[in-house]
Amino acid sequence: MSENSFQSYSTHPLSFDKGKNLFDFYTVNEFLPELAIDGSTLGITYEMQYGYLTCLGNMAMFNLGLKLTDMGSEQGDLTILNLPLPSANLYYVACSAFSQMNLKNKYYWVSGRMDAQSNVMHLLQSGDNKDLLPLDDKDINNQSAMYVTGAYSI
Repeated sequence: MSENSFQSYSTHPLSFDKGKNLFDFYTVNEFLPELAIDGSTLGITYEMQYGYLTCLGNMAMFNLGLKLTDMGSEQGDLTILNLPLPSANLYYVACSAFSQMNLKNKYYWVSGRMDAQSNVMHLLQSGDNKDLLPLDDKDINNQSAMYVTGAYSI
């Protein structure tokens, strides 16, 4: 091995050569997430809407925030659209932690799930020892807000 390179002998060997950008596998992006009800964004407006994505190797880590001014009139399950990269080829990816979520009903646990090769996050809830069930239009109102931090494999 030359003096201008580094090599790791772990179970996932890495090698870098001097002169190349060691952070080619690291990216940072902004994105604009959207809340969808039954797949539709019709009539949904926001007071605040942001998303930040950091990728390190095959792991995407994100922070996003949505605060509604109008939830529209659609009915159905809630999803978050426009995550910039699709998830890895896995059956499901558990991907997120929610904070400061103001919903109409009280739940003990709110989480997100992504299907394989998808950039859509399904919003799920649990409470009173129930299985994870989809959040839907009856769980939010025109002042609902959510701040989400999560990670998934890409």
